[in-house]
This record gives sequence, structure tokens and C-alpha cells, in this order.
Amino acid sequence: MEWYRLDCVQIDAAGFPAFMEEVRNEWLIKGWEQKVKPFILGSMQGPTPINDWICLIESTNILVINAPFQLTNAKIHNHIDSHLHPDTMELVHDNDLHLITQLLEYTACP
Repeated sequence: MEWYRLDCVQIDAAGFPAFMEEVRNEWLIKGWEQKVKPFILGSMQGPTPINDWICLIESTNILVINAPFQLTNAKIHNHIDSHLHPDTMELVHDNDLHLITQLLEYTACP
């Protein structure tokens, strides 16, 4: 957090996508981004609370913002809808909740 405090004006002025690009270039090993998409697409809700699982997907996908490996919201919605825990899936469909229409409407990621 200290690195942000020391340069917060410049970081804020550049915007989040520029900030993420700098983080990727400075601190991550070459080829790391190729592991993000398979990680997301291989994930399943399992016993994890749905909001925690969706936050993990979102926070992982944001690492590759504006990169070729970033998943669109439509692809994330499809993945979530098809990888819900069976109990959650049954509850969603039995109650006609249609949770996967607008990702940000039903998540509250910190």
C-alpha cells in the first residue's frame, strides 16, 4: 500500500487500465496472463458461497483488463450460469431468479 501512497496522484490520473498494465509489466513473470483464462474457465462454485466465487472470477479477470485474455461479461455470465453448484442451480431455476443477467447487479465484491 505504501507504493500507492507515494505516487497516488500519478496512479489515479493515469486510470485503472494504465495502472494494471504497469503492475503487469513490472511485477508479473512473462506468460502469466495465459494462465488467467484457463483458471477462470476451470473454476466451479462448489461449496463456495456464490458471491465469493463470483468475486474471485471478477478479481481474476480484472488482472487482464484490456488484454487479449480478458473474458467479456457475456462469457463470464455463461461460465457462472453453467458452473453453479447443483443446489444453487436448482434454487435459481426453481425460483425463476435469472441471476446471471447482469453480473454487477447481484454481486457486491469489495
